[in-house]
Amino acid sequence: MSQENLHTESESPKFSATQNGMGIRQESVKKHNLVLVADRIIKGQSEMSRADLARETGLTRPTLSRIVTTMVDCGIVVEGDPIKSSGGRPAIPLKPAPYTYVSIGVELNADRIDVCLMDLTGRVLAQRLQFADHRNLDPSELFSRLENVISSIAVQVDSSRLTLVGVGVALPGLVDSEAGYLFTAPSLGWRNVELGEALSGIKDRLGVPIFFENEAIFGSGYEYYRRLTEPETLHDFLYITGQAGISSALVLDGLPRRGTHGWSAEIGHVCVMPDGPRCECGANGCLEAVSSRAAIMEAAGFDRRGHLGLLTSALAQERSAVQAVESAAAYLGMAISSAINMLDLQDVVLGGVFAELEDHIFPSLVQFVDKHALPARFSSVTITTSVVNKSPAARGGAWQALLHFISDPDKWSAESKKRLPYVFVEDTPTVYIEI
Repeated sequence: MSQENLHTESESPKFSATQNGMGIRQESVKKHNLVLVADRIIKGQSEMSRADLARETGLTRPTLSRIVTTMVDCGIVVEGDPIKSSGGRPAIPLKPAPYTYVSIGVELNADRIDVCLMDLTGRVLAQRLQFADHRNLDPSELFSRLENVISSIAVQVDSSRLTLVGVGVALPGLVDSEAGYLFTAPSLGWRNVELGEALSGIKDRLGVPIFFENEAIFGSGYEYYRRLTEPETLHDFLYITGQAGISSALVLDGLPRRGTHGWSAEIGHVCVMPDGPRCECGANGCLEAVSSRAAIMEAAGFDRRGHLGLLTSALAQERSAVQAVESAAAYLGMAISSAINMLDLQDVVLGGVFAELEDHIFPSLVQFVDKHALPARFSSVTITTSVVNKSPAARGGAWQALLHFISDPDKWSAESKKRLPYVFVEDTPTVYIEI
């Protein structure tokens, strides 16, 4: 169905149908238009007026006015101060409503639990970060810890008169997001975990949906959103991040591509050294085994779980540290070059440890890619660091939960009836908790 014939309920084509059928169609068109406008405002590159939205969506001004009124009443959108123009009435910018609906984003990894609270503006209102060694910890115990952190955030949501609409949980492994099932998470030592059952208790208490996804899928989606406001928006790119392991995602036309099983772009487990060290996944010579943060630290002579500051200090004076980083960069370049040759990409975004070591990794990495990536000989291949340098997976999980809420206008009206009149609250500082 084209956008042109989905303008207003009153503009729907006339056809022979029962009154009930016509009512269903009109309601469907109304919901479509609500989502269409909300999507433009929530994910917009800049503040938009009614006139801007009318031009971009093709909706009539009266229809658009009714839609905006509905969204303001439901706490989805707020109107900004009028902007003077050279002629006509001042334009009133429309913006995502702050401090109304919020979501919780979680990154569950081998060495941390990272949880954030986000509102419709994309602003993080609160954050909890717990450091601990989670390797080979029983899933039930780790999810119990996670429930405690989520509960503490939920209490703050209630006391601030906000409405929680969803939770997004990012995991470092192969995840079937629709079934809520984790096949494997090598860095955690987990296999075959029923994710839906793991958090069923808190899901029932909170009464909101909980989404599970691979950490790179969530991180890349939020990376794309944040880059919409950058001078050069990236629609197709390979996203790679490294913390406890190496995760990646392939983004095409602004959407992460999951592949047949949802496991596409697992570059961390591409073999770059057949006779190399054994990876936590069970294979030998995976990229993760030679270029992850832990692998670099060990090759430089430090504890695999040591602070990265030890490495950065050593890079100024110890050749072993320099060689460890250059070796990791070469193997990373090998994997990236192969991906570029296979997928015909020209943009690669690096996050995590690769962004933190940018000054030391990029020279060798770019040199390797320029030499071995076929497209680099005829066009440009650009490797940049992520614009999201803090909690990308957790923020991506929160953002996806918000987008899911926005996609169903029935939830807006239902939640707006329960939601207390909201008040503007001060930012809650990030709290770091050692456990």
